[in-house]
Amino acid sequence: MAGFFDELKQNFKRPNNALNQLIIINAIVFVGLGLLALIGKFSGVEGLYAIVDAQFTIPPDLERFIYRPWTIITYAFSHAGFFHILMNMLVLYWFGMLISQYLGSAKLVNLYVLGALAGAVIFILAYNLIPFLAERTTNGMVGASAAVYAVATASATLLPDHRFHLIFIGPVKIKYIVAVYIILSLLNSAGPNAGGNLAHLG
Repeated sequence: MAGFFDELKQNFKRPNNALNQLIIINAIVFVGLGLLALIGKFSGVEGLYAIVDAQFTIPPDLERFIYRPWTIITYAFSHAGFFHILMNMLVLYWFGMLISQYLGSAKLVNLYVLGALAGAVIFILAYNLIPFLAERTTNGMVGASAAVYAVATASATLLPDHRFHLIFIGPVKIKYIVAVYIILSLLNSAGPNAGGNLAHLG
């Protein structure tokens, strides 16, 4: 086990390694919150998990947000479940590799952070300005989806004709993959996670 953590630490510290660093940070937050939830459940102090989890959840209303302004970034490193983080990290890896290769690690981090910020702003504005959403109740938003969308869209803009080999389909240009990705978010904007899907478009 010590060898695993040593290898993880060395991998994290490698220069020009932003893609792996982002994935590792997301994984650490996910595992950490999951362990905290288990500890809270079996020890009877579930309130501790709720307090910590709130620091990684961006609230939709300004009244709560002004007391947790850091969540405009931290929400992008937390996820609602295993498949949520799995899909986000897979997409981040695929498209992040292209950004890292052609623009460098620093640009990848910039895109991730700016995408997260834009998604957070759209989420808050949507829930405060759109009547359809204002009537809904939500505890907030978590997930790297807005940041990942920014990376994917930048990749499709930079290398629109680059192809990914998809299982059962074959080679597909990434501009079409990202277009479908965006269309699905638009179609889901009327669903239960309307604010989150709109935030993807940041």
